[in-house]
This record gives sequence, C-alpha cells and structure tokens, in this order.
Amino acid sequence: MRALVASFTISFLLVGVSLVYAGTSVQEYEVPDVRDAYCGVEIQFQYCKCAFHNDLCGNLGLEQSSASSYVLDSFREWNRERIQRMAERCLAEGGHWNKGEWSCTTCTNGDVLVGARCVAPQKAEEKDKKCELPQDFELGWEKYSDIDDAIAPGDASFEVGEYHRVHNEIVDMIARAQTL
Repeated sequence: MRALVASFTISFLLVGVSLVYAGTSVQEYEVPDVRDAYCGVEIQFQYCKCAFHNDLCGNLGLEQSSASSYVLDSFREWNRERIQRMAERCLAEGGHWNKGEWSCTTCTNGDVLVGARCVAPQKAEEKDKKCELPQDFELGWEKYSDIDDAIAPGDASFEVGEYHRVHNEIVDMIARAQTL
C-alpha cells in the first residue's frame, strides 16, 4: 500500500511540475567552449595553439600573451554577435528576451506573453480589462505640485521653499569645500 501511495505521489508531483511550465519555453544561451566551438572553426587553429599551448607562436610572429589576447577578444566579439542574433530572433518570434540571463521565453500551447510571463489568454484579457481607464480620465487633472521654474520660490508652498533652501545650503557647502 505504501508503494502505491508513494508512486501516486511521485506521479502527481511530476504532472504538477509539467502543468506549471506547460505554456512556456525557455531557451538559454550558453557560452560554448572556446577550444571546441571557436578554435579551428571560426579562427585559425595556429592562434589557439600559440595562445593555449605556446606552440606555433614563431610561425605567427606573436608571443603567447598577444595570441591569447587576440583569441579571447575575438571569441568575446563572436559570442556577442551570436547573443545579439539570438535576442533578435527571440523578439521577432514574439518572445521575451532577458538580457541579464541571456534567455528567451516564448509561449506554447496557446498561452500569451504578458511582460516576461506566459499566461492563459483568459488571464491576459482579464488583466487588460483591469487596466482600462475611465472615459473622462484626461479631463479631471489638477496640478498638485508647484515645483516649477515659472513660480518664484517665495510664492511656492512651504515644502517647495524648504527644497530650495536645502538645495542652496548644499550648493554653499560644495563651494566652501572647493575653496578649502
């Protein structure tokens, strides 16, 4: 009986996890190994031999440190271009590009993208309805702040006057610090 309950629980947990992510596809960019994906494929192998093994440096007329800088700089540029292409492709396909994590989130199974998350179309419609503005939204605005260059500081409210007073004190302290 315990085995049956345990297998049911594990099955339920696995189904629950797949339901949470059912409408989302995330593709992350992983930086490839410079030696496997770049050396000999995108750049002549001699540069990598010199940079990583101090071999063939004489043939290139370079020192190991120069070759290493050249290989790694060009590898970074190559990666930057690949990341840029992945981001452009992600956005063109209607996905969300997370530039901090180099990942693309796209929605599957009919879900739609709202911000950076995939949600069911019904939830997206509900969110849109909540954000509707009233018809007279643009008509009833009043100005509550008198921080304005057109208003003299003496004619403004107490708060704005205090702002100007503190600002002038800071300017005076900076001027004194510079003379010291």
